Amino acid sequence: MKALSWFISHGSPDLIVHAEAPAHRFLRGLSSRLTGLQGVVAISPHWRTEALTVNITAPAYIQYDFYGFPEALYRYRWSPASSDKLNDQVMATLAPLSPQVATSQALDHGVWAPLSLMDPEASVPVVAISLPRRFSPRQLFELGATLAPLREHGIAILGSGSVTHNLREIGPNEAAAPKWAQEFVAWMEEKLAQNDWEALFEYRRSAPYAVQAHPTDEHLTPLFIAAGAGHGQYAQRLHASYTYQSLYMGSYEFV
Repeated sequence: MKALSWFISHGSPDLIVHAEAPAHRFLRGLSSRLTGLQGVVAISPHWRTEALTVNITAPAYIQYDFYGFPEALYRYRWSPASSDKLNDQVMATLAPLSPQVATSQALDHGVWAPLSLMDPEASVPVVAISLPRRFSPRQLFELGATLAPLREHGIAILGSGSVTHNLREIGPNEAAAPKWAQEFVAWMEEKLAQNDWEALFEYRRSAPYAVQAHPTDEHLTPLFIAAGAGHGQYAQRLHASYTYQSLYMGSYEFV
């Protein structure tokens, strides 16, 4: 089977314990899309490195890389599956880029929080690759294109992040999304629908309220890896909702 390529907005860590949240229900509902997968390659905004790095930790384990949340979140348990075969396939695919190797890197919540909802039984092995901090959106798209052949072997690509991410401007869930978030999202989704990658690569200069939506860009840039792995094809929106007023939980599948 040819696996999929996704960009998933992971939201706040406490999403995993709020079963009533639309984005929580959406991620739970993705479980059927993992049937038959041989693995998932995941990219999180929370693991950034100078050089491209592959996490081949086996067995994989998670870290609670957040603070100030309800105690129930720290009691939440999920044990990710790992696979030497998957590690070898990823390393071989990325060999032209000479990736470094990490053997003791725990999975951060940008990976394990959404995957624990998508795959609560941890039936699909996962390997994380880092987000190279100096790569441009265009270079990240090309990195995704390098990963694309893995999809032919039943290995999905999952970029995790957030379509908007300004933690200084969050608010109550019931509050209406602010104008800056709505206009930035509308621009992003219009360009995604048009496959206008030249505009998207320059989003920080071209999109309305881009810097307000992303004071730093690491929560958006995994989208470019997922898109590159999907050959820049049509981005089908799978989910749309807001949490904490301004965090847009848009999630997309590149088909």
